[in-house]
Amino acid sequence: MEGQGWLRGARPWLLAGAGLLVVLVGVELKPRSVEATVHHRRSNDAPYWVGRLEAPAFVDGSFFRQVLENSYASPPLPFPDRTPPFRVTLRLQLVAPTDGIYQFEVDTEWSTALDVNGERVLGSHPFRPGTGRAGEVELAAGTHELVVLSQPMDEIEAPLRLLWRVPGGPLRPVTAENLFDPRRPRSHALGASVSTWLVGVGALGLGLGILSWVVGVSGAGGRREAVAATVLLASFSFVVWGTHSNTYPRMNGDEVHNAWAGFNLIHEGTPRTWSYLPGYVKTFTPWFSYEYPLVEGAYDHPPLLPILIGAEATLLGAATMWDATLPRIRPLMILIGVASVVLLFFLARELAGFQVAFLAATILATSPLTVYNGRLAKEDCLVQLLLLLGIFLYLRNRDRRSTAMDWTVGVIGGLAAVTKVMGLAVGIGIALASIAESPREWGRPARILTMTFLIGSLYPIFGLMMDADTYLRVMGHLSSTYPLESLVDKFSILPRLILDPRISANTPLIDGWILLGWLSLYRLLKEPAVTVPFVSYLLVLVATVLSSSVWGFYIAPVLPFLALSAALQVKHTLKHQEFVAIFLFIGLFFLPSAAHLSGLATLGGFRGVLLMSCIPLLPPLMSLPSDHTISRINRVVLTAMLLIAVFANASEILSRF
Repeated sequence: MEGQGWLRGARPWLLAGAGLLVVLVGVELKPRSVEATVHHRRSNDAPYWVGRLEAPAFVDGSFFRQVLENSYASPPLPFPDRTPPFRVTLRLQLVAPTDGIYQFEVDTEWSTALDVNGERVLGSHPFRPGTGRAGEVELAAGTHELVVLSQPMDEIEAPLRLLWRVPGGPLRPVTAENLFDPRRPRSHALGASVSTWLVGVGALGLGLGILSWVVGVSGAGGRREAVAATVLLASFSFVVWGTHSNTYPRMNGDEVHNAWAGFNLIHEGTPRTWSYLPGYVKTFTPWFSYEYPLVEGAYDHPPLLPILIGAEATLLGAATMWDATLPRIRPLMILIGVASVVLLFFLARELAGFQVAFLAATILATSPLTVYNGRLAKEDCLVQLLLLLGIFLYLRNRDRRSTAMDWTVGVIGGLAAVTKVMGLAVGIGIALASIAESPREWGRPARILTMTFLIGSLYPIFGLMMDADTYLRVMGHLSSTYPLESLVDKFSILPRLILDPRISANTPLIDGWILLGWLSLYRLLKEPAVTVPFVSYLLVLVATVLSSSVWGFYIAPVLPFLALSAALQVKHTLKHQEFVAIFLFIGLFFLPSAAHLSGLATLGGFRGVLLMSCIPLLPPLMSLPSDHTISRINRVVLTAMLLIAVFANASEILSRF
């Protein structure tokens, strides 16, 4: 009996381990049969970058420009003043099944040519002679070398696909199954057909194993469960957040600002960077096709994050500010994002138990909106971590009444203030939460606020000591500009943040996790320690930004709490067979998330997925009790939808290019 108990407890881990093994095998077998080279338009002999793709296609050509920016070293090599006139060359071995006339076509806005066995088959300007974007060639059965030459014209973000028509067949894209990889012919043939299925089946087994373990943990769980959850969440989020972090989202101008300011402050003693704000003496300097208005010292942002990024870039080999490219400034942000995922787990564990905490952390780790914005070398991401840490320490100290912990929470609030001005809301919000919980006890909020403003004052002290005249001019401009908007403009900011979420600055993205979180916020209302800082930050944000400049990363500090409210709603949906709860879960969570899985189209397209997703709505419409057999089956179906949504969001991030 004792042996059977051990086996029963080990089953989730055995299933999860087997699933992970299958995932790793699928990833290893995934074909990489197309050699992609980025080089100068005039020369194929000096490649800037060489990589491998699964098929002769890409979804966003700006990936290659980002590669160039990231591998850029320092002036004057290879191109200090402008984005290089680059070309992308794809080399592949195509397997022709029969003898005959084969037709080829390229689907892209880029100028493109195709050579088959050294013969030009098609080509658009400047790749002439050619026949435009389509052509045909006679091929014998067997393997043939194809070379796709492509370079951007006006639309650098355009995708590209190579299509072909075999004799007597339809026009369709060239996929990995049509190619031959001489480096590993056996594994390529196998991987081209089964790698996607292996990853999917393995991910399902991994998810089921972890889910069965999480369901078996009662209450807040013990220390062993907390350690295991920390390892799982940290490992998972590190993989998800780190994949393609150097190429997506594209380099943001504010990231350049922070990196240059921090690097120069450390090495030159002044935060030299770029800024458009009046009050600075500017020198326009070209870098990657963009004219940056360089200033000798920028003081419109607090210095904490620039100092951290400058130190990180230095440790990772940057010799000048031009070397502070994404591979040298985003690793710190990945670690901050992973720490935020783990912190959310411990915070939610204090409030709602182990199961909700694990789900909330999983949502934060796999939400495309949180991951893409969390990778940016932006102050908002550090404020997110400090806000979570401050609330967590406050919750741990709520009953202990330690004055030392109050001062520590105040220090965290102060650090948030010297990270970004809106970070003042961290200390203020936690202090207001303590007043809401204990209206007659003023010692705790006084200590928190005192330390918050004491450390926050380091920002103006820093500016006044570095360059008082410039600092006062810039602060005068900011203070006179932001409050002058009408109340209508100010109140329009919050609905836009909810209804028009964006990646980085202004790339739209509807995220089912976050949308469900906004509509489930009422589930957090009973907890002032979370609700008051959440509302405080939103109010400070609305008060301090212009309605004409509402960027996507502004909302990053509150995204963990939306993940928590979404997790609470999911638990309620699984536990209670209510029509509204299931409708919110499916319509605002599952369907937007499942849209990231192109494979679902094989089930009948969007209409088929929509029809199947409506089936779980039937039991609550029939008013079946929760212990009814159909209701139990319904709970299994909703759980499967949850696993699919997790997998869909993670795969969207992991396979961005």
